[in-house]
Amino acid sequence: MSSLAQTKGAVSGKITDQQDKGMQSATVSLLRVKDSAVVKFTVTDKAGNFQFESINPGQYFVSISAVGHAKAYSEKVDVIEMPYL
Repeated sequence: MSSLAQTKGAVSGKITDQQDKGMQSATVSLLRVKDSAVVKFTVTDKAGNFQFESINPGQYFVSISAVGHAKAYSEKVDVIEMPYL
């Protein structure tokens, strides 16, 4: 008997302003590339950091919005399946 373990990935990053300072309380959304559906969303911490955990394999992009700033989008992000070793 054999079994396969499927693992999920994570997407994380840091949102900064024009002076390279971390942007606190920016809204960050993880969206699927194929249909732009929102998968998860969060708010950045004091240093501008965010993290999405337990993400299924696939292609995503990140949308960032903050008061006083134009909405921004990331490049495509590939989350791949990695088997347990």
